[in-house]
Amino acid sequence: MWEALMAQPAGTAWLVATGALTNVALLFSTFPEVADHIQGLSIMGGAIGNKFTDATLGHVEGEGERFGNETRWAEFNIYCDPEAAQSIFSNAVLACKTTLVPLDLTHKVLATTAVQELLLNGSSGGPERENLVIRQLFRDLL
Repeated sequence: MWEALMAQPAGTAWLVATGALTNVALLFSTFPEVADHIQGLSIMGGAIGNKFTDATLGHVEGEGERFGNETRWAEFNIYCDPEAAQSIFSNAVLACKTTLVPLDLTHKVLATTAVQELLLNGSSGGPERENLVIRQLFRDLL
């Protein structure tokens, strides 16, 4: 990650974390200069609840509303390495550069069949050319 990020002009690269933050935290602790070098950090993680969005997150009988996907309150990406998450959230340089996309928000975007086909084929409605490997990868991930 260090090599790829530092190869970009200062203030242009974004790091997008869609899983546990272990490697991201290790990157910033080993190479603190990366925090100054990047433009931003986006993290898919955490859960806010309390009607942050109108997405239905679930209800656990006898426990009430569920905000997390790992426990009633905890979202997996933060839950599996809370120390890594804490080191990132407490990094003063990263504080103004970090965008958190919590589980509540991800429940607002559904990858319907139409969305999957748009990712695969583009907006023309049909394959104008061979599907790019990256298009197939995104569709397969869904």
